[in-house]
Amino acid sequence: MDVDLRCEAEQCVYNLEELCTAPEIQVHGEDTMGGRFTYCSTFAVDGDGKASLKHLNNDNNYNFFISSPEVECSAINCEYNQREMCYAPHVKIISEISTAPIQTECQTFIPREGLYSSDV
Repeated sequence: MDVDLRCEAEQCVYNLEELCTAPEIQVHGEDTMGGRFTYCSTFAVDGDGKASLKHLNNDNNYNFFISSPEVECSAINCEYNQREMCYAPHVKIISEISTAPIQTECQTFIPREGLYSSDV
C-alpha cells in the first residue's frame, strides 16, 4: 500500500525536502503504547555511503522519481498496524536534528482502541 509519507529527519540520506526516497521504511516500536517510543530504523545519516538522490536535481521538481514507500511497522499496538504493515493514509516521521534512527519518531502512531482500558 502506498502511503503519503513526510519526513522531517533532515540528516537522513533518504530525505529530499521532506519526501522519503527509500523504497520502503521500517518503523520499530514493538509493544510500545505511545509514538515517542517508535523510530524509523531505515534512517541513515547522509554520508554513510548510501546512495542519495539529493544531488540529482536542483530545480525542486522531484516528484517524477519519488514514490511513496511501503511502511513496515513492528508497533503492534498502533491502530494503523495490520500484520506489521502500516495502513495509515498519511505517515509523518519527525526529529529534525536526528543523527541516529532511535532519535526519530513516528508521529502518526495512535494506540489501538481499548489499549488503555481499566477493565481487568
